[in-house]
Amino acid sequence: AVARETARFADGDVPRPERWTGWRVAPESVEFWRDRPFRLHDRLRFDRAGSGWTKTRLWP
Repeated sequence: AVARETARFADGDVPRPERWTGWRVAPESVEFWRDRPFRLHDRLRFDRAGSGWTKTRLWP
């Protein structure tokens, strides 16, 4: 099913109703937070650096 739809829209233009609008979200940074026992949470922040991302571990 995925291969069929990929071939169907191979030119890149996917039709949509004219009333549909949208926004492009391009974050500068994203933080992931994981709960751990005794308030020793695990926090990771990813910052955009050119065409890639850098990862930083944050302290609770």
